Amino acid sequence: MSDKGEVTGLENDFSLYIGDERKKKDLFRLSFDNLIRHFFDISVFSQISTAIHKVDTCEIFIVSVNPSDSHPVFLRNRDFNAENGKWDKVKKEFFIRGEASSLQIKDPEEINKYIKDKWK
Repeated sequence: MSDKGEVTGLENDFSLYIGDERKKKDLFRLSFDNLIRHFFDISVFSQISTAIHKVDTCEIFIVSVNPSDSHPVFLRNRDFNAENGKWDKVKKEFFIRGEASSLQIKDPEEINKYIKDKWK
């Protein structure tokens, strides 16, 4: 989607890969899988499904994520330290879904309470 709400599709994304149309789609999906593996534990794959659909003349990538019914899922993240030019250590962050946004909970006590209430 553009900033104006227009469907732009995956054409620019597919142009980053070499091969026929099928190969480019496979490489695009592989890149998506690699991002998921980078930021989450591998167990999240059972909660994610994807599909490439055609809308008008554009192809779009749809990602559906089911909520975890049994345990919390943490995001693995790192900050870039501009002072020394290196990435900081990996940290795990916890987000919950609000009505229209994702909200990060930073306080360990608040995370613990949320987890206890959510996964009794």
